[in-house]
Amino acid sequence: MKLPDFTADQRRELTRLGLCPEQIEALRPVIGRVRLWIRPPAARNKTRAHLSETLKHAKALEKRLNALETMPAPDYRLAEDLLEERYFARDPFPMDGAATMLASFLPRLRAICEAADYSLSELNDVGPARNRTGNSAPVKRIWEALVSGWGRAHSPVGSSHFVRVRVPAMTNITDEAAREDSEIAEMLADARAKPAGPPYPEALMPSGGAFKDVVRLLYSAAGYTKGEPKRAIESFTAEWHVDRREALDALNLGIAAATD
Repeated sequence: MKLPDFTADQRRELTRLGLCPEQIEALRPVIGRVRLWIRPPAARNKTRAHLSETLKHAKALEKRLNALETMPAPDYRLAEDLLEERYFARDPFPMDGAATMLASFLPRLRAICEAADYSLSELNDVGPARNRTGNSAPVKRIWEALVSGWGRAHSPVGSSHFVRVRVPAMTNITDEAAREDSEIAEMLADARAKPAGPPYPEALMPSGGAFKDVVRLLYSAAGYTKGEPKRAIESFTAEWHVDRREALDALNLGIAAATD
């Protein structure tokens, strides 16, 4: 199965709604995530078994191929050479862009292992469609992709009002907080090195008129046939307003503390 994509008509509609190309590309992976939330329910134990078996065999193959790549014994070297010769003798020639078969294949195999492992850990978050079509999580992913795409297209200054603000005196510093601080510092350094970008479009804010149309189009691209996912949009918008008020309150507290 290939990565889900927009049709030409859907891309034109997204452009008409005010999205830049970077936002459209950032939204492509989200189609698959939305699809997970709206698909018909499946047996969890069977799904978990499929993922576990995939992970087990992928890890076993990775271990075997690593041995072929690293062990100096003649039998390992001959096995690798035979595989290598036949791999590149295929017709059509494999366009892998790597010097060796293993240099091309092992990173992909490791990516499969990581994907299976992550999917097992996330399996409980993918619920039956009948219980989850009103959940805000897919809409939140859409919002994050819109902001991320805009940030890639323009200077972070243009998106700086999306940064979460913490007051160190009121917050326990954790590894996650330290990571966010590092990311924010990097964004600010990048912003100082670039001219200010345009402000994020109001129409694409969760309270804007075009945002609902973008969500509806994403759900449609994922196979949702019931039009606009109204409950999911309303749930996310309510959460977003709360988060924004809390961020502004934290900012005001920080400014007050700095000016005392």
